[in-house]
Amino acid sequence: MSYLKVNTKLALTGLMALLINALPVNAGVVLSSTRVIYEQSLHEKTIKAVNRGSSPVLIQTWIDDGRENTPPDQLNVPFMVTPPVGRLDPKHEQIIKITALNGNLPKDRESVYWLNVMEIPAKAKNTTNVNILQVAFRTRIKVFWRPEGLKSTYPEAMEKLQWKLTKDSGKYVATASNTSPFYISLSKADVTNKSQSWKIKVKMIPPFSKETLEIEKMPNSDVGTEIKYVAIGEQGNMQEFKQSVN
Repeated sequence: MSYLKVNTKLALTGLMALLINALPVNAGVVLSSTRVIYEQSLHEKTIKAVNRGSSPVLIQTWIDDGRENTPPDQLNVPFMVTPPVGRLDPKHEQIIKITALNGNLPKDRESVYWLNVMEIPAKAKNTTNVNILQVAFRTRIKVFWRPEGLKSTYPEAMEKLQWKLTKDSGKYVATASNTSPFYISLSKADVTNKSQSWKIKVKMIPPFSKETLEIEKMPNSDVGTEIKYVAIGEQGNMQEFKQSVN
């Protein structure tokens, strides 16, 4: 198994100085997509980083395996990201390339990783004897590795997510069962009856698994008749579904 050993350290180290009179700052780098679907048949996958700010920045890129606070040099992931570090001038864009290595990833289901793009601002000018706070911004999006030959499609998986209402420790909970080989990302979900609705605390549902989700403020005596949920599509679009429950 070949894995990429990321040898660059977080460029943030030693850059941020916490001082008293902070100057306002805003993230200027945006990505062209909110998620990456990497199909096995592809040689590489690309995404654009655009600097919409008025100053040059340094960007650092890496992929993590879910341990978002682990330094890049301590991660072993089956992907290479280029460029790992680079300057991005204002109103310019940078193509970020993700290349899969020979990793022993599951062939019967998706795998998920996270692409990190760290934006580090240029050092402020004319700040002698002025206390400032410089902040590095990080954008983190999901990368779905999709092997060939999966049965069904992601749109079918979203629609066929199965829901159940049960009691756990005297309170109603919602169980979402995903019988597909895809990760299903939920944006929101609610239990409803004829006159009321209660919010479900959602999360991503892994392939071939079920998740028990808390329902906020739902009385023990009330049983919903329907669950409405919003899943995030392959292009980051929101799609709404509903399902009757017992």
